[in-house]
Amino acid sequence: MRQMQEEQAASETLGIPWTSRIFVPEGRHNRICVEANMSPQYGLAFKRAYYNWLLKESNNYDIMLLRYSTNDFFQLKFLSCCSIPVLFVHHTIEVPEIFASRGFFSKIKAMVEWGLGPVSIRKASGIVAVTGEIAEYESYRSGRDSAAAFIYPNGIGYNNNSSCTDNRTGDFPEILFVGSNFPDWHGLDLLMDSVSGCSSRFLINLVGDLTDEQRQRAVSDGRYVIHGVMKPVDIEHLSGRCWVGLSSFALQRKGMRDACPLKVREYLRSGLPVYSGHKDVFDEDMTFYRVGRCDIDDILAFACEMRSVDKEVVARTAQLYIDKKIILSRLYEQLCRDFV
Repeated sequence: MRQMQEEQAASETLGIPWTSRIFVPEGRHNRICVEANMSPQYGLAFKRAYYNWLLKESNNYDIMLLRYSTNDFFQLKFLSCCSIPVLFVHHTIEVPEIFASRGFFSKIKAMVEWGLGPVSIRKASGIVAVTGEIAEYESYRSGRDSAAAFIYPNGIGYNNNSSCTDNRTGDFPEILFVGSNFPDWHGLDLLMDSVSGCSSRFLINLVGDLTDEQRQRAVSDGRYVIHGVMKPVDIEHLSGRCWVGLSSFALQRKGMRDACPLKVREYLRSGLPVYSGHKDVFDEDMTFYRVGRCDIDDILAFACEMRSVDKEVVARTAQLYIDKKIILSRLYEQLCRDFV
């Protein structure tokens, strides 16, 4: 939802003919939402309503970017009926991620997607992916090496009037680790394993839902602060006193090497350097994004290295890579060149 809101705002600022919409059940009031006037419990009826709406809307546009849906026969049928170019937007490597969910039904879903997915992707006019790794995967499994592929990483809006709050103290590092929840591929267990063998003084702020096991481990060590789910404005306030933000450390658990999480963009916009276990879209000379092993000593060393850096400098340096206006403008120009 927030990415689509950022995208719509960026298109309006740029003045380009670009519309971002989410098809939702009834009762979700937002200017980018289109309500289906039915409950999601209707299942297949909701799906049919979605694709009927898409088909009608396609008459008003030259090209459509559609968030890819796994195991979706309606999606395949829609491609056969739509008269304009349709590109799929991919945010993950689907089949390995479904397998990573475990369970009998996950295996069935993964096998269905393994067979159905390539057929759908081949019928689309191209691939839009948040990382180059995902684009390569989708091109490979579709069997179309020559398919149009575009890299469209996650971005975030920049307000020229905003400033970074710096409430860091000189006593000891505070670290921020955000997640709506902390699935295996976040690697929170790896971080906790490392912390258990370290005697240094620091604080790790955990923002998001924890499992019972994760909570029990955190409570047993006074260097963790459990915040639960927080509003974005409260997370920004919390980041003001932190020295470094953490991204994920175990993407290999869902078959991935690269990612571009929204939380990394939020960290950087607030002036918070990032320590991560994976590559992102940044060049190697982007000193405020460090890729390394999940080791608390290395994280603390990076935090101390970044302590003297002004947070405004971090935010300005990162803007070229993460500003939604810059990212959207580049994609729009590429699509116009290739399809319009």
